[in-house]
Amino acid sequence: MLKFIFMSAIRSLLKYKHISLINLFGLVLGITSFLFIQHYLLYEFSFDHFIKDSENVYRVNFRIEKEGQTIYNGAKTPRAIYFALKNDIPEIEANSVAYFEKCLIRFEEKSLANQDVLWVEEDFEKVFPLEMVEGFADYSKPRLGTISETAAKTFFGDKSPIGEIIGINQGMPIEITGVFKDLPSNTHFSAQYFASVKTWVEMEAISASGDWQWNGWWSYVRLKDGASPDLVTDKINTFIDTYMGFLQNDNRQGTFSLQPLHDLHFISGIEGEMGAQTNRSSLSNLMAIALITILIAWINYVNLAMAHAQSRSTQIKMRKLIGASNTHLWHQSLAESVILNVTALIISVAFYLTFLNSFARIFFIPINKAELSLSYMVVISFAIIITGIIFSSLYHGAAL
Repeated sequence: MLKFIFMSAIRSLLKYKHISLINLFGLVLGITSFLFIQHYLLYEFSFDHFIKDSENVYRVNFRIEKEGQTIYNGAKTPRAIYFALKNDIPEIEANSVAYFEKCLIRFEEKSLANQDVLWVEEDFEKVFPLEMVEGFADYSKPRLGTISETAAKTFFGDKSPIGEIIGINQGMPIEITGVFKDLPSNTHFSAQYFASVKTWVEMEAISASGDWQWNGWWSYVRLKDGASPDLVTDKINTFIDTYMGFLQNDNRQGTFSLQPLHDLHFISGIEGEMGAQTNRSSLSNLMAIALITILIAWINYVNLAMAHAQSRSTQIKMRKLIGASNTHLWHQSLAESVILNVTALIISVAFYLTFLNSFARIFFIPINKAELSLSYMVVISFAIIITGIIFSSLYHGAAL
């Protein structure tokens, strides 16, 4: 019975191949557009999700007001907060600070300018446990650092860089303890090198204890499982009275806040952000456009199928006269819908895989360097075909 229904559906589609091709083209156009938009949305909403247990990671933001006016609302904090967070708040599992700098990197006769370097404090590797290709990350002592896989190949080729000394800027020596897998493009920070900021302390460029005056450091915390971000925020704000009395002396009020790592990619009006940002509401609008696009494709398919059914009304009446029931006709409509939707999905996925990199280049989106869960796209594809089959076949069958 099932074989007969599908054979009848195939014969009907081939008999009216022009109508079938128009329907197929519309579905392919809608599904392909939907897949490309969904991939872009997946990219935008996946920032920093590759970090293990990233839901426990927060950045400390700082706001200063004077006489009711905001004079600073930024992502950077004083470096001294690193020590206060570590010593005063037991709910924090690990914390670190980071400072970004474009540097000249040298090794023997090779040199590269404008390299992205993050100077970090101890335990940065616990807040952001990056995947290590070789060696390990250790920023607890001066003159230690890690290097990306690509940078390691550039300077050392197939030779292991572990234990080698690179020079940063004017020859500041950094011993490489590990090689980390290149950071994906869907992260708020980008760096080819991480180096211990204790190197600066050793060179007396900054104090060992830090200061509370200059807001020049990104501060990150990883909370313990079950720790309340609100409670931790309240404790951090006690630092204003404990360590930053100079603000009150100048009639300024300071407020610390915790921003989840997953929110850093979205525009929030914060100064000193690291990395590109996007507008969350624009992404929501784009998601609505994607849904409308595929919905229009299904509606156009159904409308064209209904119009075609009117032209076949005599044939349908004849089939009913010889014993065909509405159920049988609906089964054939369902079979035609399954065949067209499955074929459209296969063609759309082929276009999607073939032109994904071209799509990324045209719109300047580094999707091919992102770390994404493509299983999500598989789920989306199955959801598309099931929804399309149910929607179109029920609508079409109800009118028979």
